[in-house]
Amino acid sequence: MKKINRLLLWLLVGVAALQLTGCSKKDEAAGSYVNGTLVFNEGNFLEGNGSVSFLKKGENSAQNNVFETENNTPVGGIIQSARKYDDRIYIVTNNQNFVRVVNAATLKLELTLQEGLDNPIDVAVINGKIYVTNWGPIDKAFGSNPESFVAIYNANSGVFIKKVPLTVRPQGIWAYSRSKVFVAGAGSNIIKILNSNTDTFDGEITVEDGPERFEADEQGKLWVACSSGHLVRFNPATNTVERTIAVNLSSYPVRIASNGESIFYFRGNKVYKINAANPVAPTTPFAEINEFTSFNGIGADKTTGHVYVGEAVYTRNGGVKVIDNNGQVISSFTAGIAPNTFIVQ
Repeated sequence: MKKINRLLLWLLVGVAALQLTGCSKKDEAAGSYVNGTLVFNEGNFLEGNGSVSFLKKGENSAQNNVFETENNTPVGGIIQSARKYDDRIYIVTNNQNFVRVVNAATLKLELTLQEGLDNPIDVAVINGKIYVTNWGPIDKAFGSNPESFVAIYNANSGVFIKKVPLTVRPQGIWAYSRSKVFVAGAGSNIIKILNSNTDTFDGEITVEDGPERFEADEQGKLWVACSSGHLVRFNPATNTVERTIAVNLSSYPVRIASNGESIFYFRGNKVYKINAANPVAPTTPFAEINEFTSFNGIGADKTTGHVYVGEAVYTRNGGVKVIDNNGQVISSFTAGIAPNTFIVQ
């Protein structure tokens, strides 16, 4: 009997070991960065030291410089934006003019775009192509005749295809359908519409001055934040402006976030919230972070509804606060210099 019991014990131990090994291999196959929040840190402009941090779900401290850890090279430059499309993340940096394309689960570098870039700002991917907004030469970008453009690349090979000139300085870009890409003309009051079949502009939408960043709500409507202090909701199918709301929005940096149900924006160290379906300008902040003087970025988790805000500090690593649906801070951690973009996986 003792021999049988001992045999059963060893069998149970063996099964448990196999299960643990299987889980470990499954996690490894899934990648190291699929169960948490990636934080993209702008960096210090003079040093060009943008970086990426990762906060694993359930932990209280972030791993910093994870891009460099995985690729033995820094991101390079100042991170302007980061976007996830399918199983890839596209990281846009100016100062050194890169778009880094990485596997979203492993952060392993798959492509580096550099040809044709000149002060790149934001990225969209659609129809087998990568679209990148560029200010062009900085000495002309804020003048009356900017040499701005959208650079286009093959999404599989990264091969540069062409530039599409712009008559205004652009900022954000958003891919809506297989044939429609919206470009925010920050130096104007226009959103340009790029046809991704022909790669030419074939329409525009008039909004308020200084359209900069896009977000989508759960109804499929698009929102653009304008540096003039407005949020504009428009129907991307019909190109029709539906609502324009004057808000106390930060004029720099201009960033918004969406958890689907609500749109979030900030000014100073205060976060504001607007119901996407029935938008009304808020009279009181949703949250206030007294430990921070101001924010550099904002993001939202579409699953939990939680909001992330990054500290605007450029000489040291910046703090991040996570805010729940009641406007209460539920966790804090330190990321890199000037965190501005958050991708929850």
